[in-house]
Amino acid sequence: MRSFGFALALLLVAGAAQAQRVSKVSGVTLLKACTSPALKETCDAYVDGFGDAIAEEGKEHALACLPIASTGTELRDVLVAYLKAHPEDQHLKAGTIASRAFSKAYPCHR
Repeated sequence: MRSFGFALALLLVAGAAQAQRVSKVSGVTLLKACTSPALKETCDAYVDGFGDAIAEEGKEHALACLPIASTGTELRDVLVAYLKAHPEDQHLKAGTIASRAFSKAYPCHR
């Protein structure tokens, strides 16, 4: 199950990186996955992959500066808290929501 979640996360993150491809994963879908006991590992894999993608940008271009020791579980908690605090954003794409949630929780101090 963990490897399936990791593969799904890679596909979602890779899709977000290509301008011509648009992911169909919304905040509603992401919130369901991140709050479902059966899908929490999938959510953790998604946020871990998203966090890795953010870290690859380098601090000068980073959307957020996630702590090195952050875990998928911690990032999931940040994402779920953001989605619950901003229900008006739940229709947006998962990548947009993750960017907003992580940049708010972990701003880069330049």
